[in-house]
Amino acid sequence: MNIINKPLKIIQSRFEYKFKKRQEQASVSGLDVPNNQTIEQCEVKNDYIEPYKCPFKNVDINECTVIDFERIILTEDDWRKIISQGSFEGYSLKDVQVSLLYQPLEFHIRRMWAQFHIKNKPHIPYLTLVKQQSKYQSQIEKDLNRSCIRDSEYDGEFVDQNTDSLRDILTAYSNYDQELGYVQGMNIIVASMLQCYDMRHNDVELINYEVIDNRDEMVFLLFDHIMKELGWRDLYVDEFKGLNIQIEFLDQMIQDQLPELHNHFVAEGLQIIQTGFQKYFITALMFQTPKQFAAIIFDSFYLEGVTFIHRFILAMLIYYKNQLLKKNLTEIIPFIRDQMIRDFFNKVFLITPTHARLQLLSNLKFI
Repeated sequence: MNIINKPLKIIQSRFEYKFKKRQEQASVSGLDVPNNQTIEQCEVKNDYIEPYKCPFKNVDINECTVIDFERIILTEDDWRKIISQGSFEGYSLKDVQVSLLYQPLEFHIRRMWAQFHIKNKPHIPYLTLVKQQSKYQSQIEKDLNRSCIRDSEYDGEFVDQNTDSLRDILTAYSNYDQELGYVQGMNIIVASMLQCYDMRHNDVELINYEVIDNRDEMVFLLFDHIMKELGWRDLYVDEFKGLNIQIEFLDQMIQDQLPELHNHFVAEGLQIIQTGFQKYFITALMFQTPKQFAAIIFDSFYLEGVTFIHRFILAMLIYYKNQLLKKNLTEIIPFIRDQMIRDFFNKVFLITPTHARLQLLSNLKFI
């Protein structure tokens, strides 16, 4: 890696670097989780999260209709406290959810936030798994160039390094989970994660330094967290049985909350299974998502899993309801499959001021 007119500086971890720089401003104890509690060990009581079990399976965030911005937006100090204490005690789930959408985390906090979810994972011999030949190697190689890493925005060095990292992580996971192996869609998720957590690409303070980093192993563990703890593995196994269940659930949600649109789909002879929503689930919303928004998706996805995906899709359908009602079968499918999510990000997530964007998302029943 080239050093441009600056002395070599080796950064072992972003956490160590950033907080050494800011040690006069705050004291941060690190990512140790007190009493062996994890993010999964909490529940909602009186709208506040207490240590016990995961709240996210039983809480309807859609109940949020009025946003008190002065009260709910978490500061960087709040995020430090959550990460340091290893729980959301003292914070409402609504505040966490809205804050993630309101103010994307600074890169060093985002890295810590990601590591927060994998802190207590058992050891997995990533480096050993990378060195083993995978029986899926041929398919992995074919999909490397379909993974949205090769972009004119990135220089050749960045592209080559991330392509190698993508190959390593997919190879390691296919060796680790031999029952499942490798399935298309995994490449899109991992490629997006590599871009989100790359230090040099995301942190301008490091752009001219050589960086020693454990990003690839962290992304591997995060991907395993998505597959196991968030249940994404279930979408792929048994001939995509889990995916079909999620599509059926989405169909029921549309029928219940958007009956006019659902009736229009039926009248056009369209089944939800035909629309292209499968790619939204298989790629965890990364397919067609502009990369500048991918980190926002991951931040919330780690909290809520599939619930977040359902709410996101429903919000898009509410937003485009009138437009979809005017389309016929041959127009609906390509719009949903190839255009809707990209347009939604560009039209809704770029609204300024941010308060107006959040209020629109609230009106769309997203928060």
